[in-house]
Amino acid sequence: MEMDRQTIMVLFAAIIGLTLFGTMYLAPSKHEVQARPAYAVEDIRHKFQAEEAKNARKKTKAVATTPTMSSSSSSSSSENSENEEPPLDEEEAQEEPPIE
Repeated sequence: MEMDRQTIMVLFAAIIGLTLFGTMYLAPSKHEVQARPAYAVEDIRHKFQAEEAKNARKKTKAVATTPTMSSSSSSSSSENSENEEPPLDEEEAQEEPPIE
């Protein structure tokens, strides 16, 4: 009976060990990035690739130059009242016209 427990424990340890080994050493690398091919100027896809590169550069510049609002500035209702919807309390205060 004790031999069965030892055998089961060894099997569990082997399964866990093989699982860890497989996930760590046999998994594909996370740092592996597949580079897109650079098309020749004569290729019709070169035009699209150049446009995508320009758009990507514009997006990164736009993201880098847009100012971020802190939580303290977003709490002031007078500055942001034009862009935000009114709170639910104000909507409840408005009465609907009577139905005739």
